[in-house]
Amino acid sequence: MVSLAAPNEASGITINWDVLGVISNAVLVTVLIIVTVYYAIQTHKQAVVMHKNMENDRIIRKYDQLREEMNKLIGPLYGKRHLIKNAYPASTAKWYTEYWIFWPEIKQNIYLSRSDDLTSALMNYFDKVAVFSEDKLDKDQTAVEKSKKRLIEQIETRYDELSKEIDD
Repeated sequence: MVSLAAPNEASGITINWDVLGVISNAVLVTVLIIVTVYYAIQTHKQAVVMHKNMENDRIIRKYDQLREEMNKLIGPLYGKRHLIKNAYPASTAKWYTEYWIFWPEIKQNIYLSRSDDLTSALMNYFDKVAVFSEDKLDKDQTAVEKSKKRLIEQIETRYDELSKEIDD
């Protein structure tokens, strides 16, 4: 066995610095390993928490987008389906305040639609019924009626999809 101290002539004890250096290095390396493992565990915990937060933020953003689409686009369209069923050209509707408030707001919020089919049906409806301009009025009543029917179907479909997604 190696002793840290050897007899000294003056004091009776001498220190073996080589052995002391090896032992102190071993202790310091052990402490360093423990600290490194501790920080690795803490970093892992933080990464897990951040991942959960990012997932929660994604869910909240999706929910907010769904609510905005419902409140500003689908809800008003769904509630005013009678305006679509009983559509009249822009020149005929100029005396109806509801008409001139409702359709510009829908056109302004069409970007919220996450349904390509609904967007296409709305644009087709705008063209066929001439919601914004009498110049674009389609005289073919069959095409106009098909456009109305398709738009109403798309509105009802999207309304059901959004309602289900928001409730989940």
